[in-house]
Amino acid sequence: MKQNLWKVFFGRVARNVYFWLIYNLFQTANLFTTEGLSGAEISDSILFNLLQTGLLSIVVYVNILFLLPRFFEKKQYTLYFLLISGWLLVSAKITELFFDYFLSNHPRFLGDTQQNITDMPFAAALFLVALFLFGFTMAKFANDYFLREDTVKQMEKKQVESELNFLKSQINPHFLFNTLNSIYSLALKKSDETAEVVLKLSDLLRYILYECNTDRILLSKEIETLKNYIELERLRTRSTDRIRFSVNGNPGQIRVAPLIWISFVENAFKHGMGSRGNDGFVNIEMDIMVDRVAFKAMNNFSESHSPQLHGDQKQGGIGMENLKKRLALIYPEKHRLKIEKKDGIFFVELIIETES
Repeated sequence: MKQNLWKVFFGRVARNVYFWLIYNLFQTANLFTTEGLSGAEISDSILFNLLQTGLLSIVVYVNILFLLPRFFEKKQYTLYFLLISGWLLVSAKITELFFDYFLSNHPRFLGDTQQNITDMPFAAALFLVALFLFGFTMAKFANDYFLREDTVKQMEKKQVESELNFLKSQINPHFLFNTLNSIYSLALKKSDETAEVVLKLSDLLRYILYECNTDRILLSKEIETLKNYIELERLRTRSTDRIRFSVNGNPGQIRVAPLIWISFVENAFKHGMGSRGNDGFVNIEMDIMVDRVAFKAMNNFSESHSPQLHGDQKQGGIGMENLKKRLALIYPEKHRLKIEKKDGIFFVELIIETES
């Protein structure tokens, strides 16, 4: 509805109507500066202005609606320039005759300062017609250019949104798959903590299903989700001293893309706690600054379960690669990702520029 109203009041047709209306009013306003005009002369002058506006609009729209789309836009440039040149000369001659007829009979049409004019030279008519033809043609080219740019941007936006939705649809099952594996392990052991883990998983599901369907989300929500996931891992591994998570700074109203850090946290536990057993560790730190957030994750790993720098290539291991694609789409030129593997330590640092 709003889009239709915008086209009615501010679309291309509306802008053209506004221009000719203002042009005609401007021409008619000249009558009020001319003294001694009779009612008949004023009436004739208004008619003259209306006919002049109609004549110039015909000159313009023959080019805009017929010559340009039929020849220029089909790249028949030579034929177009021949036709537009002929149309320019014909229009100038018609305009000259039109002005000569009215000025010879009513020399006061142009006001007191030009009341002795009884004709319009062909050169003046040619200049007037060329001015309108050139002006409207340039305006059409500019309008078409901005329309194409807007269309391209809309298409790019839809493509990015589609790709992001596809990547998120891959991330969520991957995340859930690993978490359900944790619950399965506890259930096999008939652990009393299974119910608590299921409850925390329900909180994570609620976040993923109902709160992540947006481009940006409060950083505090993301931090709470990371805490829940890490707590799930603590319950599963029964480790407290080998798992550390610290947040420095106030998230306030900072907004970030959802599910940015969860893949790093998953990998840290999978390769750290999962491959090293009792001596595995995971250290996660998040520093919140005024204009950026720095995330760091460190874990040790067993060489026999060495993590891939570009994500685990086994079945289901798609989180890291998708995350890199998401970062490139959501934070182009606004993030820095550093991944290192050295001396049995896997280190990840992600810095993103934030917005409030």
